[in-house]
Amino acid sequence: MDKIPPLYGLRAFEAAARNLSFKLAAEELFVTPAAISNQIHRLEESLGVKLFTRLNRRVELTDAGAKYLIRMKMIFDDIREATRDVVQRGDSPVITLAVPPTLLQSWLIPVLPSIYKSLPDTNLRIIDTLRYVDFEKESVDAAIRYGFGGWEGVNSNYLFSEDICPICSPELLTSKQLTCPQELENFRLIYTERRLVQWDNYLAAGGYDHVDVKEKLWLLNSAHTLEATIKGLGVALINRNFIADHLASGALVIPFEWDIQLPRKTAYYFVTEQGSQEKNEVSILRNTILSLAK
Repeated sequence: MDKIPPLYGLRAFEAAARNLSFKLAAEELFVTPAAISNQIHRLEESLGVKLFTRLNRRVELTDAGAKYLIRMKMIFDDIREATRDVVQRGDSPVITLAVPPTLLQSWLIPVLPSIYKSLPDTNLRIIDTLRYVDFEKESVDAAIRYGFGGWEGVNSNYLFSEDICPICSPELLTSKQLTCPQELENFRLIYTERRLVQWDNYLAAGGYDHVDVKEKLWLLNSAHTLEATIKGLGVALINRNFIADHLASGALVIPFEWDIQLPRKTAYYFVTEQGSQEKNEVSILRNTILSLAK
């Protein structure tokens, strides 16, 4: 059946099935129970399927009705949510910003109050993603990117460089010491696949060509790495900007520190589409984030 059933009937069915009562559905939709019964009867006729078993003082869903309710409830929930969004947002501008997950959690969310002060009448929609968004194909106004910069097709503004340091849980050091890179061979090293600075080039930048570790754990992104490190699964490399609260609480420690000079410095950048007409709110957002990143 390709034809959409009568919408009044669908609405009556969803309310009656959700409440398991024609009377409660009628009160919810401001009609009479007889009207609900008639609309559902017409729906059943159009579908050729019985949706309810009508008993003396109550109704029960048939197997077909129960399956139909699952799909209809999802559809009507989507309609309700879409309606709330339209009513709440109205004609206020909406700015969509794409941000790497760990940066969003550890840096952007704490500074959101300051951002809202500069954009009091703007609705922010924030997407957490590790990939580089395509501004021409996606409904995204701006993004914060991690990398070396110099991307084609975008305007980019430098925010801050990555300040990498080793971290682990304090419990990991109760039976073994870790005061220098050589002692890493006694621990499991955690690698972050999406991070450009890995253990190998981090150690090489400090003059260590290789450390023969017993175990390695590979995770997709820094958010996963951070959680695994807190759980005591190994020693990881992380951006110092992401762990201030964890260091203050004692959940994480920096076992050793040393000066390294990486050949190329990774950083975070605020990027927008090149050559497009930029919204004024995006300019304000960029300037605010640039000032907060100093």
